[in-house]
Formats: sequence, structure tokens, C-alpha cells
Amino acid sequence: METIKINAELRDSNGTSGAKKVRQNNLIPCVMYGGDDQYKFTVKPLDVRGLVYTHEFKTVELNLGDKVTKAILKEVQFHPVTDNILHMDFQELVPDRKVKVSVPVSFTGVAPGVKAGGTKVALLRKISIKATPDKLVDTIVGDISNLELGSSLAVKELIIPEGIEVLENENTPVLFIETPRSLKSMESAADLLEEGGEEAEGAESAEAPAE
Repeated sequence: METIKINAELRDSNGTSGAKKVRQNNLIPCVMYGGDDQYKFTVKPLDVRGLVYTHEFKTVELNLGDKVTKAILKEVQFHPVTDNILHMDFQELVPDRKVKVSVPVSFTGVAPGVKAGGTKVALLRKISIKATPDKLVDTIVGDISNLELGSSLAVKELIIPEGIEVLENENTPVLFIETPRSLKSMESAADLLEEGGEEAEGAESAEAPAE
């Protein structure tokens, strides 16, 4: 799992006016909770780009002067017009204390349904889990090597590492192998031909003279 190191500066300013002043200095006001103390600090926008603008799950190592703390990003507030970051919330990672996070779902194997012309349709891109910091993972893997056309992979079929508690419904579908229209048309045509043959055979039997 990748950990991003960020230099932060503790701040004393509180409230809307204090946060506004921080932003005027091209800094982002932040808060970190989850541990014994709550910390208010600022970070530079450039330093958090690799944490905010990504689909990957990453942990953070915050350098708060004389204190280095591991944390996770919990929430980001954006300006509705400019999309600039207005505020960031972090949660401190405390040993042996479980945290809830959302991590991406990745897949291994080649589905027979894809080889047959089907398309992989991701239905659940991230999954909510709960674990202690030492058990956290950056992805949950699903094996799709047995999926045929029209079949799906459920949460309960994912590969869950030891120490991870999944918070999603176990029957929720994660990925579906969609049958292409061309194959559906061929199947429909074949069904019609089969039905037509059965009807013709039935008609011939009804017209046959009794012996």
C-alpha cells in the first residue's frame, strides 16, 4: 500500500474567517480526529494532489512539526464553481483501533464469457471494509476466471484477506458479464427456429392418418 508523506503546519485560527484567511494564503485548512487529540493544520494544494485526485486508496504520513502521524483521508470539500479544495478531514490511524474505509475492487483471471465475446460491466467499483491499521489493504480482489456469459460475481465471492470485515451486503453483485447484442440476436433466432421446427413437427403428427 502506498503512503503519501505530507508536510503540515499547525494552525490556531478557527471559524469561517480563519479558514478564509488560510485559503487566501493558498493553503488548505484541515482537521484530523480519531485519536486522543484533535489537530487543526494547513497543507499545500500541490502536496495533496496525489491523494485527492486518484481512485486508489492510500494512507497518509502527516508531518506536524515534532509529531509524525499516520492517517487516512475521510472527506474533501470542493468549491462549487472553481473546484478548488476548501477543506480536508483526516482520521488518525490508531494501532488496534478499527477504521472504516472504502477501497477499490480489482479483478484477476480471464472470464470465459469475455473470451466468448462478452463485456465486463463493473457494478461496484469500491467496497466498504473495516479493519485495524495493520490489516488495511489498498484493494479487494475478485477472481472472474469462472464467469460465463450472463453471469455475475457477488461480494461474498470476493477474496477477503484475514482481518478484514466487509460492510457490504454479501449478495450485492460486483461485476457482470454482459452478452453482446449480436449473440443475443443469434440466440433469439436459434430459439425461433427451434420453436418453428417443433410446431411443424407437431402439425405433421396431427395430419398423419390413423392406422
